[in-house]
Amino acid sequence: MGFRRIAASVGASVLVVAGLALAGASTASADQVWHQSQGRASADAACPTSTAADLAAGWSEWNRSYEMWMNGGKGGWTCTRSITWAKDGANGVVHPSAGCVLFSTPFHLNFGGGWSLPPGSKGYTSVDCTTGGALTTIRWTVYAPEGFNALALCEEVLPATGSILATGTDVYQCVPAL
Repeated sequence: MGFRRIAASVGASVLVVAGLALAGASTASADQVWHQSQGRASADAACPTSTAADLAAGWSEWNRSYEMWMNGGKGGWTCTRSITWAKDGANGVVHPSAGCVLFSTPFHLNFGGGWSLPPGSKGYTSVDCTTGGALTTIRWTVYAPEGFNALALCEEVLPATGSILATGTDVYQCVPAL
């Protein structure tokens, strides 16, 4: 009986020490990712081809896989990809993620999977950001969809931002304070 008590006591001590170590550990940050899958007819069936706009936005290619949700939980062949819709930055701050976004008709900006562009960034006349245009940005520009604070994002790239100008769908220009 003495051996079992000692073993139980040592085991409990190890659990307490491990719990304290985990409680003191800093939290890991991770990008906000959505995993998307769709069924396919057979192991040889092809997956969809990813578009240039999807890849520019930071989405992964479609890949063949096998998942248990198919066929009522019996499993089956699928195609899967991951879509990064927000990126964690320094100190766990979450940033949005975008690809080609309307800036000002007819111009689009390619955020390349990020959320900010410096002055001088090139504008495009096509919705997939492949055809160039005469536009270049003159201010820091941020992508801030619903749920993100455009002024706070501007402050990250241009401290002392005085105001923001809405220029397109969820696109804002950072205006320095006077």
